[in-house]
Amino acid sequence: MNVTLYPLTSNDLPRVAHLRVAPDQIRFSGTVHEAFAAAEPLVDFHAIAVDTDTVGFFKIDRGYHKNYPFAGPSDVGLRRISC
Repeated sequence: MNVTLYPLTSNDLPRVAHLRVAPDQIRFSGTVHEAFAAAEPLVDFHAIAVDTDTVGFFKIDRGYHKNYPFAGPSDVGLRRISC
């Protein structure tokens, strides 16, 4: 089994559109569709694959420190993990 992380572009929604979180978790993480619809210029999308199957999605927020005062200027945020 090979686990791979790979970057996504704003056109890659079809690669991760099938991923869902439990209904009670949507209020915390939102949906993959919402992530792609949001205009967040400092956020990068990434996928998690096991062998050839895409099994996860997450965001790296390079502007995390701008919204969370506890974060330092060089800190990044790991956000919206779906598996």
